[in-house]
Amino acid sequence: MFSVPELSHVSSPPSPVPTGYIDTMIARWAGRGELEIPREEFVCEPIIIDSSSVSLLPLSRGAPGCPRRFTWRGQEHNVVAIVETTKQLRAHDSKETYVRSHSFRVRTDTNLEMVLRCDRRVRGNPWRVFTVRQLDG
Repeated sequence: MFSVPELSHVSSPPSPVPTGYIDTMIARWAGRGELEIPREEFVCEPIIIDSSSVSLLPLSRGAPGCPRRFTWRGQEHNVVAIVETTKQLRAHDSKETYVRSHSFRVRTDTNLEMVLRCDRRVRGNPWRVFTVRQLDG
């Protein structure tokens, strides 16, 4: 037979360390007594990309490369990190897998997190800032 240790001898686990973005934001604002998560704003406005800042490697696979430098609302932005890449496919009722648009969630040197989207259906300049969010610090 085995014995079960009494609970008084079991130490409490250490306080949890935030692991994800939401946990970090909650921990940051917990001391203020308020929970204010920065909101992502939908803008869907055109950008002017610097074509010399776009990698050509993705083009060889039929996808656009994320621009590393672009102008939006008259201000130049440099991409410091690509957080996520996604693609939006054609309607689900079709057997074809035509890609309608490519999206890149990026962080810029101007302390913004943006979703840049290249829409294949748009003639002329297909690049847009889809959403934008101000980052802390």
